[in-house]
Amino acid sequence: MKKILIILSLFCYSNHLIAQIMVGEPYYFCALNGSCYNDTDRKVTFEENEYTPAEIIYQTELFQNAHPEFEIIEPTSMRYNCHGYTHSVYHGGEKLFIQWEEELCNDAFFEIADTNNLQYGDIAVIRKTDGHGGYDMTSEHSSIVVNNDTLISKWGNGPLTKHYKYDLINIKGFENDVAVYTYYRRVANTQINGADVFNGSGTYTFAPNVEIESCTWSVEPAAMFQQSSGSGTIANLSYKSNLSYLAPKAVLTFTFGYSCDNHYTIKKEIDLTVPTMSVSGEMTCDGFAIRENSTVTVTGRIKINENGKVIIKPGGKLIVDGGELTSVCSDKQWQGIEVWGVDSLNQNIINGQCQQGFLVLKNGATIENAICAVNLCNPADEHGNGGVVQATDAVFRNNSKSIRATDYSNYSQNPNVEAANVSSLNQCSFTVDEDYNNEIGIYAENPGYATIIMNDFMVGTKGACNYGIYLDCMKACMRRNAVSNN
Repeated sequence: MKKILIILSLFCYSNHLIAQIMVGEPYYFCALNGSCYNDTDRKVTFEENEYTPAEIIYQTELFQNAHPEFEIIEPTSMRYNCHGYTHSVYHGGEKLFIQWEEELCNDAFFEIADTNNLQYGDIAVIRKTDGHGGYDMTSEHSSIVVNNDTLISKWGNGPLTKHYKYDLINIKGFENDVAVYTYYRRVANTQINGADVFNGSGTYTFAPNVEIESCTWSVEPAAMFQQSSGSGTIANLSYKSNLSYLAPKAVLTFTFGYSCDNHYTIKKEIDLTVPTMSVSGEMTCDGFAIRENSTVTVTGRIKINENGKVIIKPGGKLIVDGGELTSVCSDKQWQGIEVWGVDSLNQNIINGQCQQGFLVLKNGATIENAICAVNLCNPADEHGNGGVVQATDAVFRNNSKSIRATDYSNYSQNPNVEAANVSSLNQCSFTVDEDYNNEIGIYAENPGYATIIMNDFMVGTKGACNYGIYLDCMKACMRRNAVSNN
């Protein structure tokens, strides 16, 4: 399978080269700092040679086997290096070998002081320390920031990869105390202005700090938007009226040209939330997030990709009424449903609405093949507990963990009186297929009083739950729960 993916990538990669400049054709590279270079400078080189297809496959597999933690985006190539990707290819330019020049990050860039708030498209540079409290001005490596923890970079003649940022040190043989990271960002008035969270419609404006000659924009995934591309520096986005594809994030890209006709791009990653909607057929997606005061009803089948999850934000609701949420591939689990809460708020239901995230499973609703089918909290927020699940006649099948309930006390109007947790599980089944090793059915970390009545757990030593119900200080009302061996 790995070799097939590399061959497919190589096919797309080879087609992409056709659109590049022809060998022997004059060219100029215009850096975003306004400086222009050509091949006579020898700072920027158009490499005419390339590995053979067999060598590309071999070298790419060699790298992947040595560094399995890296995600390969494009296969091995000797046509461009890390600086060529960071300062040209990423911005829509040619595949070039660029010698590092400190001036590339001058003028149009500023060094980022707050390294805990990096943005998509920032530049990360790793340098050796000079042994005197400073660092060597010659860059060892440059890359593009995806988020605070993740980078995209090219490894010399190797592949283009996405990876954990400190893997840079490991692969270049540095130790943490002899390398330093520096981050750069385009000047403040070159940015995309618009909401970070998209709630159905919004305007995004590109504000360049250079005199541009042309500008177009596009947004992915295109399948979710009424208009997915256009011209100019303003993008008016809105969802399609009938969504047939869902994703938790979008990337908006403005492509522009200036100076010596090079084209560059600037990107903005946008968190997506879905409106009130129903899914009755079959859909494949990357996951989705449900915003406050919105209800998504699933009566059909949603297949979710390996890294995908469903997020129910506080005040949002997901109803699975006889529907199914499962993975795209049976041998690759999806992440599961996160039901976010706010631990300082109660779970009172007023006019059908709850302040917490709310999940309803009924009429044979099935959650299948998830790492954690239902997680009643926001794992990234220690105060994000209190999410609610109410499941009746639901099926949990082949999940590593079916339900995780975290520490939460439901104090009602009187803060000194603890009310029952409104979560409940009635007549549900927790099952696994033969030879599937399920970790646990229900894992509870003191979530308060909950109701667990007439549920079936298949427990055994092979192909079944290791635990039916694991209680850690849980105050639950449990009646007639059947635990059977396979």
